Amino acid sequence: MTSVRQLSGLCSTLAAEVRRDGGRVLVEYGLVLAGVAVVGALSVRVLGSPVSNLVMTLLGSY
Repeated sequence: MTSVRQLSGLCSTLAAEVRRDGGRVLVEYGLVLAGVAVVGALSVRVLGSPVSNLVMTLLGSY
């Protein structure tokens, strides 16, 4: 029950910040989320094949 209250409080705080700052906070969160998505996609693209090859090599030895 505490986690529901905490989540409700977090949502209320976020809504108040959005109203107070005219949406600036929401834009900042969106930019951070977009940055995380780009970094994740690039990491998968760069590290995908080497990690896959390593796993196949390790599984092939058993």
